[in-house]
Amino acid sequence: MEIEYKILNRARLGYISSDLVTTTCYLLLILVYTYSSLSKLQNFEETQRQMLNQPVPESIAGILAWFIPAVELLTVILLFFPSTRKLGFKLSTVLLLVFTFYVVMALLDLLGDTACTCGGLISYLSWDAHLLFNITLLILSIAGLLIKERRSRQ
Repeated sequence: MEIEYKILNRARLGYISSDLVTTTCYLLLILVYTYSSLSKLQNFEETQRQMLNQPVPESIAGILAWFIPAVELLTVILLFFPSTRKLGFKLSTVLLLVFTFYVVMALLDLLGDTACTCGGLISYLSWDAHLLFNITLLILSIAGLLIKERRSRQ
């Protein structure tokens, strides 16, 4: 009887800790995406100018100036609601993989003299710090996704 109680107690603690991890992951991601997207939209002229300095055609740069903050806000909405959170983690993971790939290309000097198109204080990070920041967020996103995947299978 006591053994069963200990097993059940451990199971509950594991469930609570995975809830805590998932909650921490999505709240931090919501905070970063909200800040980044609103900073880009608040300083939209600067965002457009930075996008025009990217190694993409001008017409695509104009679309990206709107598209990236819109997708970040969509990710926030998906992460906010429990019923869409798994999809939010998936979209966040894809975004962070793309952003991290971009930073790696900048670090390898494959983009020329390119400015970071991130919003707010994030844009002041060095490329090395930016890579570490993105990898940290990517780990949070993947961790949240894996926990949600495991939960949906149970």
